[in-house]
Amino acid sequence: MRLADGRAAFVKAAQSARAPAVAAFHRREAISERLPAQAPVPRLLGTYDDGDWIALAFEEVDGRLPAQPWRGGELH
Repeated sequence: MRLADGRAAFVKAAQSARAPAVAAFHRREAISERLPAQAPVPRLLGTYDDGDWIALAFEEVDGRLPAQPWRGGELH
C-alpha cells in the first residue's frame, strides 16, 4: 500500500467480532512502537483502533515468508 506521502507500507487489520484472537494479537503487537531505533525490525508507522477494528501500518521491507517448517539457512 502507498501512504499519502508516497511511502510504501504493509498494513494488516482484524475485527474483534470476527477474529478476536487475531485482533488481540495485533493489539499486543502495537507495542513494537516502543522498540529502540536500532532494533532490526520494520518501524510501526501508525495504528487505528476503534475498539472493534484494529489496524497496524508498518514500513515495507524486502523479504518473503520463510518456509514451514523452518529451514536453518532462512533464519539468518
